[in-house]
Amino acid sequence: MNVNYELYKIFFVVANSKTITEAAKKLFISQPAVTQSINNLEKQLNTTLFIRNTKGTKLTKTGKELYKQIKPAIEQILSAEKNLSLKQSKQKKLIIGINDAFLQQYIIKALKKLTLKYSNVLVGIHEHSTNLLLNEMMEEKIDFIITTLNKDNIDKNNFEITKLTQLHFCIIKNIFSNTTFSYNDLKNNKIICNDIEIINNLKIENKNTIIVDNYYQIYELVLQNVGVGVIPIEFVNNYLNDKKVEIIREDVAITDIYLILNKENINIYATKFKNLIVENFNINKQSQI
Repeated sequence: MNVNYELYKIFFVVANSKTITEAAKKLFISQPAVTQSINNLEKQLNTTLFIRNTKGTKLTKTGKELYKQIKPAIEQILSAEKNLSLKQSKQKKLIIGINDAFLQQYIIKALKKLTLKYSNVLVGIHEHSTNLLLNEMMEEKIDFIITTLNKDNIDKNNFEITKLTQLHFCIIKNIFSNTTFSYNDLKNNKIICNDIEIINNLKIENKNTIIVDNYYQIYELVLQNVGVGVIPIEFVNNYLNDKKVEIIREDVAITDIYLILNKENINIYATKFKNLIVENFNINKQSQI
C-alpha cells in the first residue's frame, strides 16, 4: 500500500493535538484540509483512526496502534526537517567581527558587492576585542573576523587565517600642546595605544601606558593632552584631516591585518565574502604597480 507521507504526518500532528483546529494551526493549513487528509488516510487504510466529537478528537484502538508504529519515523523526519531549516536560515546570515571600527574600510567594497549579489543575506558587524571575537566564532556566533592580532596567538588548528595587508604605526601628539614631545622623551610620558604588544615593540622602558579599545579613543585622548598616541599612519592619513595632531615618529611598529574563518563551521557567505575582499586587494595592488 502506497500511502503519501504527508498524510501520516498530518495524522501524527492531529494525534498530538486536542482538536482539528489546533492541528491546522500547527500545520499551517486550513481545518477542512486537515479533515480531508484524515478522511483520505482512513479510506486508504480502510479503517477508522479517530473518534470525533464536540470536545475534539480521540484515537481509536487502531489509531493508537498506527501512532505507536509511525511515531519514531515521523519524529526523526520532523527533526531532520527542523535542523535543515535552521541550517539554511543560518546560512542567510553573515556576522562579521572587527577589533577596531577603522578596519571597516577594508571590507566596504566587498560587502557592497556581496549584498548586491545576495540581497537576502542579513549582515551584522560586531566590534570587540580579538580574543572575544575568537571565542564567539568558536561558539558559532561570529562567521568572519578581520583583526590585527598577531597570528602566532591564534590556534591554526581551529581557524583558517589569511593575511590581508599591514598597518604601519606612528606616534602622534597634540599639535597645540604646550608640552614638547620628542621620540627620545617617550619614556617620561604617557603612551596611549590599543594593543600592549605594540608598546612592547617600541622597546621603551615606559610602564606609564593607557590601553584603550580603538584608534578613535587614542586620538581623542591625545587631543585632551593625556599623552602621546601610537596609531596606524593609515588612520592618520585617512581620517585626521583637521591637522590637530602631529606625527613625531613614523614606522615605530608594523602589524598585519588578518581575515579569520572557523575551519569547523564555515558559513558559505563568509567564504564568498573573503574571496571578494582578497579579489579587491589584488586588483588594487595591480593598479598600483
